[in-house]
Amino acid sequence: MRINTITLSGNLTADPNLKFYADGKPITKFAIAHNKRYMKKGDWKTDTSFFNITIFRDVSQELKKGDMVVVVGEINVTNSDSGTWVEITANSAIKCERKSKNNQSDHCPDSPDTSEYSSDDKVPF
Repeated sequence: MRINTITLSGNLTADPNLKFYADGKPITKFAIAHNKRYMKKGDWKTDTSFFNITIFRDVSQELKKGDMVVVVGEINVTNSDSGTWVEITANSAIKCERKSKNNQSDHCPDSPDTSEYSSDDKVPF
């Protein structure tokens, strides 16, 4: 058994781009930025990673630039003359609520069902 699952959180860098295949099925593409904060020599530093996301449903009405989102999907790697590209094909994209001054943390709805995976499954590493 092979498992190719990734869960990412970040903020949309732009409004989602919705297109339709000839048969009418939607495809939505967007990018998220994920900030990693860490301490280095007594100072807080931030590194930002960017991820291109493709999802085969219309999320353009649910999400907009700046929204915090959790994406669950799989990693796809493509090699071309210009280099190696990593893209995430999402199974779900869940919008999260920003923390307010009274709340301690951001809030996301419950994660999508991942019950197809069992803790008894053999992991090959």
